Amino acid sequence: MERDVPLIRRLLAAVLLALAVAGVLRVALAADEARLVLVAAANSPVAPLSAAEVRRLYLGVPLVQNGRELIPLRNAASPAATEMFLQHVLFMSAQAYERQISARLYRSGGNRIPEHTDLRTLVEALVTEPFAVSYMPAETAARIPAVKILGDL
Repeated sequence: MERDVPLIRRLLAAVLLALAVAGVLRVALAADEARLVLVAAANSPVAPLSAAEVRRLYLGVPLVQNGRELIPLRNAASPAATEMFLQHVLFMSAQAYERQISARLYRSGGNRIPEHTDLRTLVEALVTEPFAVSYMPAETAARIPAVKILGDL
């Protein structure tokens, strides 16, 4: 019986190690699926933007590249991506974002940032306007040949 104790301990250790490795792999895969990227049309002249520039752009502050103003497009096709964008890039809730945008529009005028609830119409808008940018999950952007990834968010 005493000889079986080390064997049981080794088996238990192997099972725990396998569970730990599986957990790490699952977290790594989930992180890749949850990665957001900034995108533009494949033929767009827009250069990569910093996180601070993206934040200002989506808060309504004009941003100019190559003499043209960039056009932000909101991606409402994926509620999870929208929530992640608001939380990790803009650092605010959806309600706080709407209040911020409404206040800015009230003070200085202008237009609301266009919102697309369908991925197809979002991609069409990106393709028709070369200075338009939007955000989407990295795995989605990788599958769409009409868009290029400008960088991680």
